[in-house]
Amino acid sequence: TSTDSPGRHPSSACSLPSRESHPDSGFGRSSAEHQNQISPGNRLEKAPEGMVLAHPPISSSISRISSSSDYAVPPDAERLGTMRNLSKRKETSEDIPITVRTSVIPQSDFEMSGYLTTMSENRLRSLKRRYVVLKNAQLKFYRTQKHLLRDEAPTTIINLRDVKAVSKASTKSGGHGFELVLEHDNLRYQAESEKATEEWFMTLNQLLKNITIADLAQRSRPIEAELAGWVTKVKHGHQKRYYAQLTGDKLLFFKKPDDKIPSSHQNLRGARICEKNKSSSDEYSGSSGDENVEVGGIRGSGNGSSSVSMIYNGDSDYSICIEAVDSDPQYLILRNSEDKDRWLYYLKLASRDATLCGTSFEILIERLMLDPDPLNSELWKDVLFRLIEENPTETLTKIDDLETRKKALELDLGTFLFASVQMRSIAIQYHVDLSQNLLSSAIDNPCLQNELYCQLVRLTSGSMEFVSQVWKLLSLAIPLFLPKQYSVLWLLKMHIERKRKDGNQEERNTLARDPCDTNLPYSMAIKLPTGDHHVVEFDGSTEIGECLSSLCLKLNLRPALLSGYSLYANDPSGGPEDLVLLKGKQKICDCLSLWEKQMKDTKSGKITTEICMMKIQLRLKNYWNSLSEEETQNEKLFICHKLAEEVVAGHLPLSNDLAEEICALYAQMCFGDPQRHSEEKLLDEVLAKFYPNKLLQVVNIRSLKQSVLDHWMNELKGVPVSECVRLILIVLRKWKFFGSYIKEAKLKINDKRIFIALNESGIHLLSDQLEVQRSFQFHKLINFGEYHGDFMLTVSRTLPPNAHPEETPQERMTFAMSRKSIEQLTTHLAEYIRCQKLLWKMSRK
Repeated sequence: TSTDSPGRHPSSACSLPSRESHPDSGFGRSSAEHQNQISPGNRLEKAPEGMVLAHPPISSSISRISSSSDYAVPPDAERLGTMRNLSKRKETSEDIPITVRTSVIPQSDFEMSGYLTTMSENRLRSLKRRYVVLKNAQLKFYRTQKHLLRDEAPTTIINLRDVKAVSKASTKSGGHGFELVLEHDNLRYQAESEKATEEWFMTLNQLLKNITIADLAQRSRPIEAELAGWVTKVKHGHQKRYYAQLTGDKLLFFKKPDDKIPSSHQNLRGARICEKNKSSSDEYSGSSGDENVEVGGIRGSGNGSSSVSMIYNGDSDYSICIEAVDSDPQYLILRNSEDKDRWLYYLKLASRDATLCGTSFEILIERLMLDPDPLNSELWKDVLFRLIEENPTETLTKIDDLETRKKALELDLGTFLFASVQMRSIAIQYHVDLSQNLLSSAIDNPCLQNELYCQLVRLTSGSMEFVSQVWKLLSLAIPLFLPKQYSVLWLLKMHIERKRKDGNQEERNTLARDPCDTNLPYSMAIKLPTGDHHVVEFDGSTEIGECLSSLCLKLNLRPALLSGYSLYANDPSGGPEDLVLLKGKQKICDCLSLWEKQMKDTKSGKITTEICMMKIQLRLKNYWNSLSEEETQNEKLFICHKLAEEVVAGHLPLSNDLAEEICALYAQMCFGDPQRHSEEKLLDEVLAKFYPNKLLQVVNIRSLKQSVLDHWMNELKGVPVSECVRLILIVLRKWKFFGSYIKEAKLKINDKRIFIALNESGIHLLSDQLEVQRSFQFHKLINFGEYHGDFMLTVSRTLPPNAHPEETPQERMTFAMSRKSIEQLTTHLAEYIRCQKLLWKMSRK
């Protein structure tokens, strides 16, 4: 045999066919040697008694393939025949015993040999050309075939059990080969031809799958999986439910949790793991050998498989896409977002995703997650958890954006200052402002959220002097947002679980009290129309609407929409009489924070506690005259006090005698029976609260006091409060605009003083004598609001038949008002329109 025409090694059980025109095809075999192949029929073994062969005999017609055949053989058929000819049953002491469980496992090993060349852009390829023998799940590398024939030791041995994955590879020059992914290295080879390269790739790929299944079949104990659970696997347009286990870098799919042999498995090393995009199209239904590793069953449309269109019925929100090299994509559908985040993280960790190779702190978290007992792990004593830096130079989490990284370092510094400066009652505002700045800067940025929680866990794990302050900041952050990175969220849960063991130090009565009777952590007094205060309780998530609903229930009022009551706060940028309507969807804590900020921005000089205090009161926003028959007793009492303000402001047309009688009724209702010699201060208070100001300026005060006192003592002595309320309402309901919201204004066109009244029937313009001038229903309003510092109202009108052609069907009116009055009038007009639509919808049901 010549040097360039290598012979056949006696130990080779079988070989691949090669072309006669290439004496050295990379596998070291010629067509003459092919004629001496062992017939597959001679290698058939008898199955054990009571068993059947898992792999039936191969027809000899396929094995007799020769390059000198007169007919062209399809490449797939030639490859299949060749691979089957190459398979030979191991007959060593290491064979897997055939049992009921292992009879369905591929019991054959693959043997190949040939020249492989390390893939490189270097032209001196012959320097890296080696003769390789695949046998007994090992790749043995020899310098040439002669060294093999001389029984010399191989230069390199690769155990296929150490190979994590096999994938196709290519060079810039257009060469094609395959890549062996090891634990710490990647090796790339190519054979002498593309066909031979494809044979090596398919053989190694199938052998790795058989090794995986064989190793699992020999186990006597369950697999120690890093993560396991039921998932729905979607591939090739069908989905099926499996029990998945993640072991190392392999994802195994079992039909049942107690199965020993997986139905299929997926090698994750080098795979791309991502969340499934809702808008992405369905995966292509190409062919792949990945699913051919199913053992013990026949693939089909049964056994729970169904159409892939089912994943678009809402489950696609919790699905993960696995795109392995040279394999069709497959999807895992999980039950909820938490499961999806957990699987996504561990799958990326198994695939060696580059995005998880983060900072030293993140690597420490990964090491902690791999610990079998993370709560009692020694890693909690690591210096990264204990070391506290006042001026950090590196972030704890990986942040690529330079601007965000700079903000993260500022966040770390602010957190350290919050923990290192002792919290004092006289300087509590420093910590309040600092906590607000820290939380507000991180609330919209997921990267900063992860950084903040890592820093808080680090500070509460170390030896800070005022560590309780950090726990307070942590308790403020958790209701607002949680870390988006799964490893940080896992770290937070484990950290709280570790510290929870010390919870027995709490007071026993705190733990034993009834949660149904437990008060909310915060409370605030709300001023009622009667002048009394009612204390309401709330927490960080309580909304204005929830507080208003509970308040109406406790005060025996109808729901807020029917009774018309809302919560108002004093305007921080206005006068003492200016009020701001609080919307139902706002949180009470947000309102308090915003009010305090506006107060600091608008006020100058020293701000005392009395000034910097938000005062909330319950006031009538909308009055529905059509629903007056359903009013409760408290509603009638509250509206009487509201009308007292209108009486004092001169918004009700009252004569002198009627004003004196109304004033006496209010005095009896609020103060009860008078004494013969009532104090002058009490009468002054009665006149200031219940008598019109414009009449008080022109009347004789002494005679007015005597007249009111006579009405009070002679006519109303012993009259109860409910009767006083009834009499007041009987008198005042006779006015057409009873309960209306009234604002004073001036017409811009003639500077005439008027009143604008809002009620359920529309918007009305009243003269200074409270007589109706014009009225507009709400459906005729086109727009309204502030315009160049004035209140503008645009309404539609009906043109007469003889109107000018250029006359517009719209009318615009402008009124001079203060800025605060414009804001309040605009808000109340919009609320009247909105609430009237809601009432109309309720009446239609």
